[in-house]
Amino acid sequence: MLPISDILIRSISGYVFIIPVLILYFFIRKKSGRKQSIFHIIAVFVFCYYLFGILTVTGIGYTSTISFRPQISIIPFCGMISEPIDTILNLVLFVPLGFFLPLLYKKYQHIKNVILTGFLFSLSIEIVQMFGWGQQI
Repeated sequence: MLPISDILIRSISGYVFIIPVLILYFFIRKKSGRKQSIFHIIAVFVFCYYLFGILTVTGIGYTSTISFRPQISIIPFCGMISEPIDTILNLVLFVPLGFFLPLLYKKYQHIKNVILTGFLFSLSIEIVQMFGWGQQI
C-alpha cells in the first residue's frame, strides 16, 4: 500500500491535467444553453478527484513493467475470508461511487444501474491489475 502522502501527491498531480478539461466541458455546456448549478459543478470536480484517487490507490499507471500474473483461486472468495481487511477496504473504496452517481446523473437514479456500474468499474480495475498494472489491494 502506498503511503498517504504519496497518494495525495500523485492524485493531485494527475488531477491538475483534468481541471482544464472540466472547465472546457462546463464552458461548452454553458454555451449550448444548459444551466449548471454551482453545487453540480463542485460535485463533478470532487467526483473526478475521487476517481483519480481510486486509480492512485490501486496503483494503476505507476507500474513500469507489464506482466500477466493472474492469481486464480480454486476456492472462490478464500481471500475474502483469509484477509478480511482487504475486502473491507475494497468496499469502502467504492462507497462514494454509490453516492456520487445518483447525485450527479439522472441515469443512475435506479439502484441496479449504480450496482452494475460499480461492479463493472471494480471488475475493470481487477482485470487491469491482473495484467500487472497497479497493485492488488
